[in-house]
Amino acid sequence: MYIQDFKTFALLDRNFDHYVCVSEFVAKFVRTVYRVKAPVIPAFIELDRLPDVEGWRARSAGSVLVHLKGDPTYTEAVLKRLRDAVARRVAGVDLDNVVGDERLPHTDFLARLGACRHLVSLSAAEGFGLVPLEAMAMGTTVIGFDGFGGREYMNPAQNCLVTSYPDIEGVAERLVAALSAPAFAERLAEAGRLTAARFGRPRFHAAWHEEFRRFLAADEVPCPT
Repeated sequence: MYIQDFKTFALLDRNFDHYVCVSEFVAKFVRTVYRVKAPVIPAFIELDRLPDVEGWRARSAGSVLVHLKGDPTYTEAVLKRLRDAVARRVAGVDLDNVVGDERLPHTDFLARLGACRHLVSLSAAEGFGLVPLEAMAMGTTVIGFDGFGGREYMNPAQNCLVTSYPDIEGVAERLVAALSAPAFAERLAEAGRLTAARFGRPRFHAAWHEEFRRFLAADEVPCPT
C-alpha cells in the first residue's frame, strides 16, 4: 500500500504485506498510530510537461495567487482572516486572485501558478502537497501553510516562507516580508525551482523499482491465500 495522506481514511487497512509512505510526516503518523514502520517515496511532478511562463522579474510586481483547498466554509474564513491580518500590516495587497478546487486542465493550472510572483497556499493539512511543489517548479515564491506533509521539500527561509496551521498571523507576516523584499523573494523562488527539479518522475520510478527489489529479495515473501 502506498499511503499518500493521513486524514483521508478513518482506519488504515492493516492487511497488506508492505507499506510505503509519501512523506516522512505520513510515515511518522502511521508509525505512531499503527506501529507500522514504512519507508518513504515522495510524490513526483511532471517536470517535462511544465508550460513556458515569464521569469519571476517579468511578472507583475506584488502579484499573489491564493490557493484554497477543502470545505469552502473553512477556506473562506481562513482567507478572510488572512486579508484582515495583512491589511493590519500594509495596505494595497491584492488577495482576490484565488484558485481552488475547480477542475482546470492541468497545464492551465500550472500556467496560473507561474503567472504570479507569489503563491499563498492555505491548505492546512496534506500528506505531501503537490501544488506548492508545482509552484516552485514554475519559479513562484511559495508562502503559506506547510500542510505538514510539505515539510518533505519545504525549507523555510531557504526555498519558501511557510509556517504551520493554524498560524494565519505568521502567514501574513511572511507574505508582507516577501512583498517588502523582492530580491529575497526572488532568491527563494530560484531555490524552490532547484528543489522541485529533484522530484521528477524518473526518481520516483527508480525508488519504486528499488523498493520492490528489496521486498522481493526478502527471506520470506508472504504468499497470497
